Amino acid sequence: MPSSLPQNDVELDEFFSSSPIGSFYSLRTVDSDDDQREQEPLISSESTSYANTPRTRSPRPHYRTTGPSSHPDAFYKPNSGQKHTGFDAILERFRNSKVVNFIDNFAVENEPGLNSTQLMLTNLDLRPVEPERRQWGAWNYVGFWIADSFNINTWMISSAMITEYGLSWWQSWVCVWIGYTISACFICVMGRIGAIYHIGYPVVARASFGIWGSLWPVFNRAAMACVWYGVQAWLGGHCIKIMISSVWKNYETVSNTNGDPPTREFMAFFLFWLLSLPALWFPVHKIRHLFTIKAYFVPLAGLAYFAWAISKAGGLGPVVHQGSSAKGSDLAWGIVKGIMSGIANFATLIVNNPDFSRFARKPRDAFWSQLVIIPVGFAFTSFIGIIVSSSSAVIYGEAIWNPLDLLERFLNGASSGERFGIFAIASAFALAQLGTNIAANSVSAGTDMTALMPRYLNIRRGSYICAIIGIIICPWNLLKSSNKFTTYLSAYSVFLSSVAGVIFCDYYSVRKGYLQVKDLYSDRKVGPYFYTLGCNWRGYLAYIFGVLINIIGFAGAVGATVPASATYIYNFNYFTGFLVAAGSYWLICRISPIDALSPTGQWFEIGDDSVNACMAYDEESSIDVDGMTESDNTLFGKADESSKAIDVKGVFDVVQAGWRSIEWNRPLIVLHGGPGIGHKYLLSLTDLTTDFGIPVIFYDQIGCGNSTHLREKNGDSGFWSVQLFVDEFHNLVDHLGLASYDVQPKNLNKLIIGNAPASVRDWLEGVVTLKNRLPQDIQDVLDGCEKKQDYESPAYKEECTYFYKLHVCRCEPWPRDLLDAFENLRADQTVFRAMNGPSDLTVKGSLKD
Repeated sequence: MPSSLPQNDVELDEFFSSSPIGSFYSLRTVDSDDDQREQEPLISSESTSYANTPRTRSPRPHYRTTGPSSHPDAFYKPNSGQKHTGFDAILERFRNSKVVNFIDNFAVENEPGLNSTQLMLTNLDLRPVEPERRQWGAWNYVGFWIADSFNINTWMISSAMITEYGLSWWQSWVCVWIGYTISACFICVMGRIGAIYHIGYPVVARASFGIWGSLWPVFNRAAMACVWYGVQAWLGGHCIKIMISSVWKNYETVSNTNGDPPTREFMAFFLFWLLSLPALWFPVHKIRHLFTIKAYFVPLAGLAYFAWAISKAGGLGPVVHQGSSAKGSDLAWGIVKGIMSGIANFATLIVNNPDFSRFARKPRDAFWSQLVIIPVGFAFTSFIGIIVSSSSAVIYGEAIWNPLDLLERFLNGASSGERFGIFAIASAFALAQLGTNIAANSVSAGTDMTALMPRYLNIRRGSYICAIIGIIICPWNLLKSSNKFTTYLSAYSVFLSSVAGVIFCDYYSVRKGYLQVKDLYSDRKVGPYFYTLGCNWRGYLAYIFGVLINIIGFAGAVGATVPASATYIYNFNYFTGFLVAAGSYWLICRISPIDALSPTGQWFEIGDDSVNACMAYDEESSIDVDGMTESDNTLFGKADESSKAIDVKGVFDVVQAGWRSIEWNRPLIVLHGGPGIGHKYLLSLTDLTTDFGIPVIFYDQIGCGNSTHLREKNGDSGFWSVQLFVDEFHNLVDHLGLASYDVQPKNLNKLIIGNAPASVRDWLEGVVTLKNRLPQDIQDVLDGCEKKQDYESPAYKEECTYFYKLHVCRCEPWPRDLLDAFENLRADQTVFRAMNGPSDLTVKGSLKD
């Protein structure tokens, strides 16, 4: 340990390795029985005082230190002689137990430098997708959806519309087109989040429901995916059964020793389940090749089935010639329910589309391809199902909607050539079920389970757990009839539609496309997505509203007697749940605003700028400064009997370990501007450490960034004086014990000011000149709003943003560090308004002179 950091004064809490700018560790000053040194508060001035403050704790400066990843010293060594008592002793024994050590052997690979809590929020499968793994182009998504659209459920989707709702074949087919077109729109708007930020559904949900609150909607989706995996695997087993029967004629005579389901059916199901396991091994960005193969082979087999059925029937059959049996309002409601069943069929795919769109090479690759191919592919499969089922009515005297049941009928008396054809078609359906199971279920469940236990689960392990659960749930009980199947689909969409509504409103309306990706992997209480105890109550309240609007109708769908109005509402279940949840969330956020909104107030997606960040946050630890106690009744060094001490935090970012040691260069202290913007926009100065070995100290001034905020002093320009921050700086230097230092930009031997005025007066003169160069319509908006003092006008903010992009930062898009700094300023403008005024273009605060 550096000699200037004596062990009785500074305790190194935790050491982290392999970060973009080196290793992370925390410093915490601790009280020592041997040496109680009196320290000055970070803020101290004889000329200022803060009275009548209802707080009772002393100033608490927070340190955050970074340094080289290969420091020769052992930064932290646990005290083996330390004794634990009570609950701590129990916890310590548990941590050192053989059980915990055994379980830790199964931890998945992760980013170095994460603490135990961060390990429960991220792993390599949850991180934003790196550029080298973004391998899905537009044609990959086309192949993906062509492959996914050809499945047994889509083949049968029109059966309930015709047999139960009383629609004609063409009416049911139109419902399929409308339903899947709407679904494609939902898919694209949800998938855009993943395509822009390259994050999956579990991480997207954290922005809307909170870091820990997202676990419930993620668990919901994971549970649904596991159920569907079992259902699709059971249907795939039926395909295997037909394949075996087409080769082995006596397979149907295998004795039943299993009860329900019959032995031969369960054996085929288990065989399909077993053969599916190797496909779960491959990572998502490589599994696209399976969908490409399926996209070529399966539709060709479907067309062959289509032609064969028409040929055997000698025509299209009676179903295509019969009209609708429903009339009037029954027909209208039948059409509505038909459309909604198509959307309900996509309820799970809508919320988890970011799990696939995150692998897009470019955002547009995941947009138009999905928007066009989804309705085309699913309508094509549905049409084949209608015609083949209609033809079966001619052949067997009844419409057989399940294509596998019809194939089994074809086996009766089939020739060797026909048996080969049946084997080939059944193989295509088996491949279709495998692809559908991976696309819609195993990847989704694996991703969701990764979010539930990221320390021990990745997508691959989660997929295998999903497969195991798929057997346990006994899927054969869920497929007794197409009627129950459709009801089951519609019922669960009630819950997922509310989740989708909250996420949609949060991203598109409230945040306007702006996400701070790194904070989605942090449980810091000051993080924008931690909300209240890690849960966004606004999202949950809106979610509950979205469910409640359909809950009575849901009860009716499962057999209870409910009012007709509830049934009518439930007929629009996905729309009502989605819209009520989205509208409620928007209204609640208007009443109780959230953080991390678009810095410009306009649409603002930053996308790729944030995806390569290290997810390891350095921990922030607190110290109590002995120079101030409650009995002092003072904050700034001036006694005031009517005042109470206040809890003040000062945050240091110190780049380079050993910055206090004489072996290192003297540090550079970076003073941020704004006023009140915080230090984050200056973080590029860390290159001075990596390139030249110069230690760099960042500091958030009082009222800024992560330091204590005094919103009570809003508008008090006398309090927020220049002298306050000068005194604060000198106390910072004294507190850190710096004998020599440099500050930026002051005290440098040579100084180049590239884009900054020498004084506020010069700035205002420059603003007038620059404003006069703007288009006349923009000048009129700025001058008109300033004259009316309407600084909150959306038009004024929009034109200010235009000005900033010309004369503040011309990078497009704006760097992430700058966005973080603006977010700090947006969260609390107390200092800015007091010292600057309502706008950068109109300085009216304490800096105006």
